[in-house]
Amino acid sequence: MVGTALPPAVVKFQMALQVAPLREEVTALKAAAAAEAEKNRVFHEISVFAAARSGDAVGVLALLQHTSLPVDCAVYGVTLLSTASQYGHLGLVEMLLGKGAEVDKGSTRGSTSLLSASFAGHLGVVGALLDKGAEVNTARTDGVSPFYAAAQNGHLGVVEALLGKGAEVDKACNDGRTPLYAAACNGLVGVVRALLGEGADVDKAHTRRGGVETPVQAATRNGHGAIVEILTRHAAGS
Repeated sequence: MVGTALPPAVVKFQMALQVAPLREEVTALKAAAAAEAEKNRVFHEISVFAAARSGDAVGVLALLQHTSLPVDCAVYGVTLLSTASQYGHLGLVEMLLGKGAEVDKGSTRGSTSLLSASFAGHLGVVGALLDKGAEVNTARTDGVSPFYAAAQNGHLGVVEALLGKGAEVDKACNDGRTPLYAAACNGLVGVVRALLGEGADVDKAHTRRGGVETPVQAATRNGHGAIVEILTRHAAGS
């Protein structure tokens, strides 16, 4: 007995019923693979940044070589190079630069590796970054530059290194605070002398609480008598 051929529409429907579970299975497998890949990526990122913070150049290199992480990978915009710079790990900084890390790549707030190293006073790291052409006057979104950070925190060696590469001596933050104002405010005699020697503007004022305040006024407010004397004599030309 010869069977009756099924209508094409019925055949198509039956095939669809057979294929549908396979498609669902493939979709589920792809989703599981994507989830596993993301889990591995996060784990690798956590591991490589932990290694960078501790200065483990061997560990960082191994993770870069055996995972898909790029040398400029970042978490919230903070790169491996910036992390190594912040903690003063010169060997790791040099290794990352040698692997092609972008020297001026900034965070979401615009903080660069040079700013991180300058803020912490890591002179060797600052030198390595400058040798690779790091931009001296690039500032964070609030206007804080590497030079300002070094002056504010009393890192005289870094101040001098940045000046040697063309740092703008009066480059102010967004609210008008200059490196001289910050150094005067914090009582940093050596930095104040260095800035005055480079022609820093003694009278450039910072907007503060609805008014303005000059470096000498800031030093007076904070009780830094030696700074007041230095600035007053400089302003008088003596």
